[in-house]
Amino acid sequence: MVWGNICSANVFNSEKFYSYIKKTEGTYNYVVILNENSISNLIKNKYIIKRKYDSRFKPNTSLATIKSIPLRRIASLNDRKLAEFLAGWFDSDGTIRPKFSELSFALDTQLATREEPLAYSEIKLLKLLEAKNKVPKLIRIKISYASKLKDRAFKFFETCKNLYNNTCIAESESAKGVKINAHLSCNVRARTDNRESWIFWVNSVVPRLFREDKKLKFIKFFRERRHRFVKYQINLNFYKELSGLINKNCYICISRRNYPECRIKLKDLDKKLAKTISYKINKFLYTRSDLHKSRRCYTIEFYFSPNNFEEFEKYIIPELNKDYKSKL
Repeated sequence: MVWGNICSANVFNSEKFYSYIKKTEGTYNYVVILNENSISNLIKNKYIIKRKYDSRFKPNTSLATIKSIPLRRIASLNDRKLAEFLAGWFDSDGTIRPKFSELSFALDTQLATREEPLAYSEIKLLKLLEAKNKVPKLIRIKISYASKLKDRAFKFFETCKNLYNNTCIAESESAKGVKINAHLSCNVRARTDNRESWIFWVNSVVPRLFREDKKLKFIKFFRERRHRFVKYQINLNFYKELSGLINKNCYICISRRNYPECRIKLKDLDKKLAKTISYKINKFLYTRSDLHKSRRCYTIEFYFSPNNFEEFEKYIIPELNKDYKSKL
């Protein structure tokens, strides 16, 4: 409804419009009434074309076509209007697969009413919105095609490759034509802006989706990762206390080299202190800690990784002695 108002006022410059819900399908329809001069200009500029004869439509109806996407204008919308836009786009051309940690948009490859597919503008738009933390990180563009359309698919591939480096292409037996999909990351573990984008989607975009099957997938996604959306907390006193314990009696080793991760073991702690430190590690360092009893003492094991790199770099490493700094 919001976009119906925007279109009638800004695109068609018309004050005559009405909206209704189609009860049989539950869809929202918006009708804008135009005068003859407005229709002539729209046809002249090829924003709408006359329909071919079909018994389903009245002879005086026309087919609206999207000629271009005003990238900067969409990217500058306020959060409410941008959420409306993204919900409408995703509702018609998007899918989420929580098991594969992936969100994807089907991009427009049609050339019947324009010189180049809207997919190129859509890729640019996704990159613009990603920079503003309004869509998750774009991880790849995938093009699949039927064997008979190989030449056309590779033309799309060359242009998409220039727009986004991580673009791949593959022949598909199930494809009837050429499909271009933009795949976005569902990862919210790392300390990146991707998490901020997902908070915007979960809070603002998902409630606006009309199709319940898609909304339910988002709800499942959010439930599985709910603990990742907590607000980060800083505790300077704890970081100083932890630095002192590391300096006093600690063991550090590199557990994974391809994905930077250090295993840190605090030794010879009494029960009360061990439980307190373990709780605070979970709360202020965003990593799991394991508590082990060894004879009369307790040991805590936890990890230093990209998830908590910021806290270690700013607050803990400067407090460590030379030997421990070199290991971290």
